[in-house]
Amino acid sequence: MLYSHIHYDHLNKVDIKRLGPKPKYLVPLAVADHLPQQQLQITEMAWYSQLQLGALKVQALPAHHFSNRIWVPFLYEDFGDSSWNGWLLEFNDKKLFFAGDTGYSQHFADIQQKYGDIDICLLPIASYYHDTDGDWYRYVHNTPEDALSAAVDLGCKLMIPLGLWQR
Repeated sequence: MLYSHIHYDHLNKVDIKRLGPKPKYLVPLAVADHLPQQQLQITEMAWYSQLQLGALKVQALPAHHFSNRIWVPFLYEDFGDSSWNGWLLEFNDKKLFFAGDTGYSQHFADIQQKYGDIDICLLPIASYYHDTDGDWYRYVHNTPEDALSAAVDLGCKLMIPLGLWQR
């Protein structure tokens, strides 16, 4: 199980309790303390660290976001309490990149330069039109145009947009 960060829409403790200790949980730094502790196999990973699981190579990569469990970021004591990651999975010479939640930045071009073109990119598109705080929101979330720019920067052969549901 890969988790990008601890926001409620990305880390559901009820689901983790249901899954239990059988899967391995790969998480960003300082996220383990936020998981239900029931003999889980948890590995925290910093940006650019890697783990080999049989033929699968897992690499933690940067994202342009933030992490907290309280709804109003930057105002409460848990802001910056844990990290946030994107993930690169390599198997049989194929690469899948899961960006996590992220805004558009130079990190996409940096990832491509370090790891080469990506076969499949899972890129988020958030609710991006806000009457207030739209610039801040875009700083940490992709618009559709940002996701396309990221796909070009990453050399994506196939880009799959995430987060396009209506509430």
